[in-house]
Amino acid sequence: MSRNRQRAVRAVLQAAIVMTAWAGVAYADEPCACPLGKSTPVRFAAKHAGVPPKAVAAVPAKQVQYDPALDLTFSAAPTADGGVMLSARSGELSFNKTVYQDGRFRLVVEARRDKVEIAAGPDELQVTRHRRTVTIVPTAATDDDYDKVRQVLAGSRAIRTFRMLAASLEDSPSEDTAPVIATMLSDVVIGMLDGDISAPQRFAHRISRRHQRRAKPVKWPTDCYFVWEDRVMASAADVLDCISSFSTFSLWRAACGFRWTLQVESYWFQMLGCSAIPLKM
Repeated sequence: MSRNRQRAVRAVLQAAIVMTAWAGVAYADEPCACPLGKSTPVRFAAKHAGVPPKAVAAVPAKQVQYDPALDLTFSAAPTADGGVMLSARSGELSFNKTVYQDGRFRLVVEARRDKVEIAAGPDELQVTRHRRTVTIVPTAATDDDYDKVRQVLAGSRAIRTFRMLAASLEDSPSEDTAPVIATMLSDVVIGMLDGDISAPQRFAHRISRRHQRRAKPVKWPTDCYFVWEDRVMASAADVLDCISSFSTFSLWRAACGFRWTLQVESYWFQMLGCSAIPLKM
C-alpha cells in the first residue's frame, strides 16, 4: 500500500473514531461517586430543546452569590425541564446558561442592545445574533461554516464583555466555585468558535495547576469535586490525543474540542447535583 493511501485510510479511521465517540459523548466510563450514576444520552436538536433528560440530578433550590470585587451577582436554580440555569449580572453585562445532564447547554449573553445565543449538543451547535442563526454540525463542518459563525459574532459587544469578565475570573479566589467554572467553560466554547482549538487544554492545565498548588482541600465535598477534577484532566488527555491525531489545519480538531465541551458540561451538571452543593462557599 502506498504511503498516500496509508495516510488516507488512517484519516478515515480517525474520523470514524471521533464520530463514534461523539455519539456517546455525554457520559464517562465510570459513574460519579454520587447518587446520579449513568443514563442514556439525549440527542439534541432545536426541536428537542424542551425535551427533559431521562434522569435529573438533585439540584438545590435557587441560590444567589455576590462577588463585591467584580460587582458580580450569580444565581442558579433547577429548570422545569430537568436542567440547571445559571444567571449572572455585572454592570451592563447579563447572561444565563442552562445545562442538562447529557452535556447540552444553551448560553444567552446580553450587553446593552446586543444579544447572542449559543446552543450546543451532540448533533449540532447553533449561534444566533440579530435574528441570524448559523448551525454547525461539528463532524461535517467546513471552513465556510466557521467563517459564518465568526461573521455573526464579529463586533459583538456582548461577547467582548463576557470574555473580559471570564478573563478577570482566571486564577481568582472563586475559581473553584460552580458559577465561575460554568462561566469559564462558556469562554472556552466561544474561543473555539473563534478558532482557538487549544482552549480545552489550557482550561484543563489551569485546573491541574490549581490542584497542585492547593494548600488545603476545597470546601466542596471531596468525592464530588475531585471526581469532577479528575474527569476534566482525564478528558483533557483524551482531547489532546484526539486533536493530535489530525493534521494542523484539519477541522476534525474542532470536532474533538466540541466533543470535549459536552463531556465537561455533563461533569459540571453531575458535580452540582452530587450532594446539593451550595453556590456560596
